[in-house]
Amino acid sequence: MDAVFELWNEYILKEWEGGIADRPLKDDPGGLTNKGVTIAVWREWAPKLFNIVGNEATLRQLTEAQAKRVAYEIYWKFYGIDKVTNPAIKLLLADSVWGGGGYSSLGYKSGSYAQRAAQINKDNQANSNLFSVLVNRRLAYLRSLPNYQANKNGWENRVWKGDRQRLSLTQVVAKYKLNNATVGIGIITALTMFIVGRAVYKQLKESKK
Repeated sequence: MDAVFELWNEYILKEWEGGIADRPLKDDPGGLTNKGVTIAVWREWAPKLFNIVGNEATLRQLTEAQAKRVAYEIYWKFYGIDKVTNPAIKLLLADSVWGGGGYSSLGYKSGSYAQRAAQINKDNQANSNLFSVLVNRRLAYLRSLPNYQANKNGWENRVWKGDRQRLSLTQVVAKYKLNNATVGIGIITALTMFIVGRAVYKQLKESKK
């Protein structure tokens, strides 16, 4: 898989998406979710990807491996995120598609996904600060939503503020110098160390229970 997808999965999805949530629809139109996967997505894709019934019972049993495959197959690949050349914009676009609004929330409202990805690449060549422009568009979109007040802390922290335990998307970009970067062995090595460290931490945590 794409190393940038792995960054998104490890630093954003696993860190910011909780377990099972079933909030009022006015606050979270996705309804029942687990690890960020909504019941609507699960009903459609569980039979196709995993040959199981997509219902509330199986969604509640969703594994990390299944959630990762959903993110890769249904979002990263389907929406053409892998066609975007700037790693920083890949992360932002992936999280925009995942969280709602997608390309449109970044100002790309027409054309096929491939055409919109191509336009992003063209704009990025012309403007090395495009990532910052798109972050501001994403924040403006989120702040315009009727359920912003119920979600503002989580959304703002996830995009740019971060918190004591988790890096925001823009902080991950800064940490790995992703804006217009070539993803090489250094990033892959650092990511591998992060994943191994997370696994060791979980094992130690479990052993203390």
